[in-house]
Amino acid sequence: MNKTIDLENVEENNDSDDSSTIEIKPEKEKKPRKKAEYIFTEARQQAFEKARETRELRRNERKLQKQVDVDNQKKLLDQKIVKKAEIIKKKIAKKEKILDISDDDEPEIIIKKKPKKKIIVVESDSDDEIIIKKKSKPKPVIQQPQPPIKKYVPVYY
Repeated sequence: MNKTIDLENVEENNDSDDSSTIEIKPEKEKKPRKKAEYIFTEARQQAFEKARETRELRRNERKLQKQVDVDNQKKLLDQKIVKKAEIIKKKIAKKEKILDISDDDEPEIIIKKKPKKKIIVVESDSDDEIIIKKKSKPKPVIQQPQPPIKKYVPVYY
């Protein structure tokens, strides 16, 4: 959209309400343009050959690098598998050593002794009766903390 102003009658245009008019131009039709034919010259042919050779060299380098990476990954994986197998063999050997009990050796039996109880003997007036009381420690009573009491104070403004 283009704005056109009549430059000859500027003063008259300022007075009137139609001081700015909008002119819409129709769109131009686009004609299909024919491309020039591609001419395959000797220089272009040499450039294409050179580009093809460099592409092949780079492709071969990438293939070799990828193959080397795959081989390295396989070697690392094999090393990890061997290490893991050695660790497992060591664990199995330890378990077998523990479970391998010879018949000559008698297994050791460990008996845990119960702690002695403290007994207080209290004699009463009669000699026939003896009262046995176990000494026990008093259990501390746990008190739950009480929530603080909220006091509301009126505020005057």
